Amino acid sequence: MFRLFLRHWRTYLAAVAVIAIPTQFVVALLQRDLVAQTGLMEVITDPTAAQAATAGGPGLNEFVASVSGGWAVGLLITPLITGIACVLGARAHIGEPLATGEALRLGARRYAPLVIANLLAYVAVIVGAALFIAPMVGLLFAGVLGESVLSVFAGLVLGLIGFCAGVTIYTLLIIAPVVVMVEELGPLASLRRSSSLVRRRFWGVLGIAVLATIISGLIGMVVSWPVTIPAMLFGGNTALVLTTLGAIVSVVITAPLVPNALALLYFDLRVRGEALDLEAMTAAVEATDEGRHPA
Repeated sequence: MFRLFLRHWRTYLAAVAVIAIPTQFVVALLQRDLVAQTGLMEVITDPTAAQAATAGGPGLNEFVASVSGGWAVGLLITPLITGIACVLGARAHIGEPLATGEALRLGARRYAPLVIANLLAYVAVIVGAALFIAPMVGLLFAGVLGESVLSVFAGLVLGLIGFCAGVTIYTLLIIAPVVVMVEELGPLASLRRSSSLVRRRFWGVLGIAVLATIISGLIGMVVSWPVTIPAMLFGGNTALVLTTLGAIVSVVITAPLVPNALALLYFDLRVRGEALDLEAMTAAVEATDEGRHPA
């Protein structure tokens, strides 16, 4: 699954680092009020420090502003990182690996469709799940207040259906970033194309996506904990610096993993479902590149 990543890891890491490093500094600046000012070492030596830190912590408005700012930055930048990693994996798979600069240029050129497709996918997942989760909440409240076991059971069933609906929609649209970068379609067309490709092997795509996500998450935990633990111990500005460095290392290493798997899935789906000729595609890519960069 990650063979291409290991073969071209320098290009992946360099391309992601160019975007991730300044982004993580911006996120750290926006969320600096959320970093604990009192470390565990100080709490252990002075138990009253925990109470003082809690009393002087950020209020609800500051908390919401910090979280919203970090979320907004991620919503605008994550699609770009995903698209760049996808096109690196796709081009490496057909034997036409890109240099870091070229991958960044392609990502910048397709930035708007990447962000819009990502936003539309999020909206589709949220709306699809909410159609079932909203009545679930109502039934649960009615069941608890009226002591109706049937209402509680019906609410739980609707909640499960809502969760399944969200997962289904997410899986159907998961290949869209690869389509945006490789086929250069618009946001809506990319989402429709992703759904068409994934529908043929839904369970296989879901399984590989879950596995890749779990592996990426575990690797992220492993590489970030060596700096996260000291940050928890010391708190304050030291914690802010350490957590930022940990986030940078984690993002740079793990961000390309899932998109790399998606790029391989994309070609596998096309080869199985459309009898894609990779040699013909490679020739088409070379012709396109020559058109963009004439000798």
